[in-house]
Amino acid sequence: MKHILMVDDSTTNLKSAAEVLHPYYQLSMAKSGKQALQFLKKNIPDLILLDLMMPEMDGYSVMEQIKLNPLTAGIPIIFLTADVEQASERKGLQMGAMDFITKPFKAEAMLGRIEKVLQMEDMRKNLLGETGEEVLSGLHLGEAEVKRDYTDVEVWEAVHKIDHTMLKAYAAWEDIRKLCEEAIEYRTASVCVPPSYIARIRETYGDRLKICTVIGFPLGYATTAVKVFETEDAVKNGADEIDMVINIGDVKNDSYDFVEQEIRAVRAACQGKILKVIIETCYLTEEEKIRLCRIVTKAGADYIKTSTGFGTAGAREEDIILFKENIGKDVKIKAAGGIRTKEALMTYAELGCDRIGASATTDFIK
Repeated sequence: MKHILMVDDSTTNLKSAAEVLHPYYQLSMAKSGKQALQFLKKNIPDLILLDLMMPEMDGYSVMEQIKLNPLTAGIPIIFLTADVEQASERKGLQMGAMDFITKPFKAEAMLGRIEKVLQMEDMRKNLLGETGEEVLSGLHLGEAEVKRDYTDVEVWEAVHKIDHTMLKAYAAWEDIRKLCEEAIEYRTASVCVPPSYIARIRETYGDRLKICTVIGFPLGYATTAVKVFETEDAVKNGADEIDMVINIGDVKNDSYDFVEQEIRAVRAACQGKILKVIIETCYLTEEEKIRLCRIVTKAGADYIKTSTGFGTAGAREEDIILFKENIGKDVKIKAAGGIRTKEALMTYAELGCDRIGASATTDFIK
């Protein structure tokens, strides 16, 4: 699957494009030119969709920096613009842009222009061959090689944000023991485990690691009283952190007061322990996600979390961007679900997630 980087300061535009592109391409997003250039230090996409008019650093300036770097100079660029003046198009094409896509996006036209540019790029690479690419750029690095180009310090900093997770129904003590040993060795933020293992972990390892557990997991439709009891029991057994699943049915019934009341009740049952609220983004509209960001903030939770990992989809970059724009200043973000590669780990860390739920931690440091 081809990898596209989209750079646009508008969340609405990023969301609209994601709906069109996600079925066909791997999509990464940046909300500013500086964020895009930082992303390109670690990743080489097949195509860049670049907004022309952005504050601080416009599309022309970003493109200039991309073309000055031998590693990124060959990436095809399509400008995104609401500006239909021929002078703007002429300047962009003179600088090396392959095409323009006008906003608001029209799905068929957008897909058609992207496909055409990618096909032209594939033809160019086939004609040049690998040797031609080396001459053209001065340095040949494949996408996979560049994606692995993280410093040890960067990777370890990201690993320390991980809630090292084992929530499979058939998890045996040997699986949990191994998880805990790895968490201690790699100094992950916590282990995230079924409630039934909390007391045994605490008895075995004492205070050598933080224990996170799940409440109302994975469907969220237990009653508030049950979730409160689960939380109290987990804290009594030694849990340091609680990841609770909201009642998604309440969201769909527009019963946001019930959602807030439940979070507050679980917050009280936490007795000062960290509370993360799982909203399961795969089942929600953008409006619902925004309202839940505000409710999670108002109810006093410490984190908003994307997913259980048991839904129809896991973490998505556009949801992290949406969270950052709508949560309160004291609420942090946890991304979880489907984060299985080092590149994915680093992407969510660079997007500003303070916690990352993952079970593949050992793969990240190989």
